[in-house]
Amino acid sequence: MHRPKSSNEYNGRNLDCQDAMEAKFTALCEDAIRSGWRDTDITRALAELMNDWVLYRRTKQIEGTASSVTVGSKH
Repeated sequence: MHRPKSSNEYNGRNLDCQDAMEAKFTALCEDAIRSGWRDTDITRALAELMNDWVLYRRTKQIEGTASSVTVGSKH
């Protein structure tokens, strides 16, 4: 995955991030489909994982820490 053009904010940074993540994201979704998951299953799972990620990052910002991540562990 390529890095951002700058560590600072710049026009198009969000699109650059999407572009950087797209291949792995697509591969993940295609793997899920090949494994038998439906589009609705994948969409709901991604929404939950995104929510978990946002909550995790907010918690880490409040705590002032950053570490390796395990998101979505509900088992």
